Amino acid sequence: MAPGCLCRGDLILTSFNGRIVEKPVVFPQDPPISDAAKDIIRQLCTVDRSRRLGNISGGAARVKAHPFFAGVDWDAIIQRRQRGPIIPPVRFPGDAQCFDIYPEEDTVRDVYTDAMAEVYDDYFKDF
Repeated sequence: MAPGCLCRGDLILTSFNGRIVEKPVVFPQDPPISDAAKDIIRQLCTVDRSRRLGNISGGAARVKAHPFFAGVDWDAIIQRRQRGPIIPPVRFPGDAQCFDIYPEEDTVRDVYTDAMAEVYDDYFKDF
């Protein structure tokens, strides 16, 4: 499995105090990463949404057709005839032991004023 990264084309994007810092993408030599894995990472992490794999033209079908997924029987997955490669242990409904713990978001929010409602409520009338 390829190491995790947020990347854009041939740039890696890392978050530092909420800012995005651009660095050239360098894939490690060990573990070896296939050319198909490198290609799909670059295509999925393209900042320009119009060029990002699976966005707009072709949608999810283009992602599923990428060489990285060669040999995957998507129908078997959808019909649950094929087990996943990693089955995490689940002790009870809502068990989150396999997820990282992040600090809670700041719960202090700006007050939604009448002036804001006048400007924005029409945009969300069907929401």
